[in-house]
Amino acid sequence: MPCPKYRDYDVFQPSLTAPGIWRTPIPPPVFMNAVAIQESADRATSKKPQYLKILASIILPLLIFLGLIVCNSKWLLVVESDGVVLVSLYRDIFVDHYDLLHWNVSTLYLFPDAALFVAVANFFSDPGHMFTACSILFYFLFLAILVYLAFLLSGNFFRSYVTVLAAGLLLVSIALIPGYSNLIYRFVYFANHNGHIPFGFLLVAIAIRGVQKGVSATSAILFLIISVLSAVSDLLLVPQFLLPLLITFVIFMILRLVRVSTGLVYAGLILLAPIFSVLILNSLRAATPLFISNPFAGYTFTFDKLISSAIDFGQSLIIYIRFLPIFAAIAAIWLTVSIALLVKNRGVLLGFRKNVEQRSYQPIHGLLFLIVFSMLSMLGTMAGPIATFRWPGFWCVYYIQPLYIMPLFVIALAVCHFQKHMLLAQRIAAGAIVVIALFQVVPALASLSWEDLRFPYPGWVRCMDALAEEHDLQYGYGYYWSAKYASVASRAGIRVNQLDEDLTFHRWLNNSQWYSAAPAREGGKFPKYDFILVTPKTRNLVESRFGEPAASEYCSGVEVYVYNRESDVAFRNFLRAPALALVGKAPHAPTMPASLSVYKESGTAWDAEGRVMIPADGELTAEFDTPAAGEVLEIAASGNDEYRVAFYLSDTLLDEMTAPAMEQDSLQIRYLLLPESLRKKPFNRLVIRPVGGDGDYSVGHVFVYDDSDE
Repeated sequence: MPCPKYRDYDVFQPSLTAPGIWRTPIPPPVFMNAVAIQESADRATSKKPQYLKILASIILPLLIFLGLIVCNSKWLLVVESDGVVLVSLYRDIFVDHYDLLHWNVSTLYLFPDAALFVAVANFFSDPGHMFTACSILFYFLFLAILVYLAFLLSGNFFRSYVTVLAAGLLLVSIALIPGYSNLIYRFVYFANHNGHIPFGFLLVAIAIRGVQKGVSATSAILFLIISVLSAVSDLLLVPQFLLPLLITFVIFMILRLVRVSTGLVYAGLILLAPIFSVLILNSLRAATPLFISNPFAGYTFTFDKLISSAIDFGQSLIIYIRFLPIFAAIAAIWLTVSIALLVKNRGVLLGFRKNVEQRSYQPIHGLLFLIVFSMLSMLGTMAGPIATFRWPGFWCVYYIQPLYIMPLFVIALAVCHFQKHMLLAQRIAAGAIVVIALFQVVPALASLSWEDLRFPYPGWVRCMDALAEEHDLQYGYGYYWSAKYASVASRAGIRVNQLDEDLTFHRWLNNSQWYSAAPAREGGKFPKYDFILVTPKTRNLVESRFGEPAASEYCSGVEVYVYNRESDVAFRNFLRAPALALVGKAPHAPTMPASLSVYKESGTAWDAEGRVMIPADGELTAEFDTPAAGEVLEIAASGNDEYRVAFYLSDTLLDEMTAPAMEQDSLQIRYLLLPESLRKKPFNRLVIRPVGGDGDYSVGHVFVYDDSDE
């Protein structure tokens, strides 16, 4: 006679028809013997030498810690401008004291990314050490949440601890395999669409606890707070965790595997989280200068676009499967195990539609909930970039990290549930993982030095630092992939602000205030720009606008143009007015006519709206409400015309200068150093007269300001 399982009996449950009368049914003796046998086995296991438990408790986290240190020595070499965002944020808060509301971000990355990084970075001075400490802390936070989830499924803390940490060590071992390192670094380094993943699993744990014991006010509030904070920080939480959780609850309510009241509460909380998150994000966009990318801006749905997006994603998925066979194999094992568990427990899923109120929670319910959720989460992870048409290509793996993170740890969580039936296999697997990790970590650690964990100082940055010391350079411009990285890696204190190929602002993962102000500790004045990193696409444009550089240098493939002569006034100031406008400021400008105070970029049509026309034999008077004084006159006027500008203080003529003609007939900006007699001398009126050209004369704007300080 087979031994009935304990969970098949409804022991000591009050009868619904006879209150106060206990329905036993009393288990048969063979059942009691089975329970006694299991309890005896557990006691016997607990009497085994405790040093094995102590050893396992120490060696697993120690190897993970050491393995992450080895990984960081490699990961720091591939950090790029995207990866140094939080270092720049930290410096803005604690070092340079910039206004954080002028940041331009794709995603807020507040919780836990920015919060944890800023808290940890205070203990280190080198960005490399900041990265290493934060990656280790983040990974152990992730594992701690999974240990809690495993404990909910198994009820045995130690075995949950060992199983989850063994899986965590396996992931670190995979990271040490060539070809996999860069993939996993995306998961442990902040601002890579990874911060929401640990707290997504925490939401799953809270949900499973709700399935087990019902919902409480505390758990509901905690669930809502975590989900809103995480979704505000990264909206990927919605397709990867919240929607799969919602659908899982709906399925379990339909199958009557969870109380309807519990399911409805969590469904409501899940629906509220993205609504609150979108409201918060839109409020920040409307009420502050903070720029937060909107993934749905300009979104239009068509089936053709959906099919094309799905094909592009499918091609990327094939590439992942071909070049990442370990993760493909783990995913295949996860899928096989998941389907097998669902098929094996189809009776639990489909066979108990009646008398749900009389059924107590069974441990298999939690595991089935996790399995169903994980399958939906994998689908949601793939559906997100497909449905929003935001899949750039296979290199953007950070959008789909659950695809290679979730299968491994769901398998580990399933092992925790069945630990009593596969204890030997679990020990063998954990031992094998430890041995493999030892062979990987120990030799690598022996050749590692503390210097290897400092932020890299590549040759091109070292060359730029030498050039900066030679020519006394500090502020410059560059393209996106070099600018922030150079600012962080430089040991000479140079700062590079990012521009697009047309030499306009590249407002992406940076602070708009950087363009127009030096740090407060340096006076907060407009920076003195005197170099630019050029590319083959920008070289001709730079030379046509600013002429030949005073010096140039090839720094390991990065070409640097130096414009540090007094005559390079145009280079120093060509973005001054637009940069000030980004933070709500403007240079000193005339009040009459008012349109002269509005910036018009070079290339604007000479007869565009807002310009002031001047007759061929006439003149334009520009008046300042308060006297202007400075070193530079910036005037936008029709390009192929020449103008004479006279400076007055009341009715007294102070001096005159010429604004020369340029090649184009559109509005072109002249940056003119004032005569020595006028520099920093007050004047309140300008008279602008055309003295040569095609007969069509117009002025767009007029600004007066000091040149950048040395």
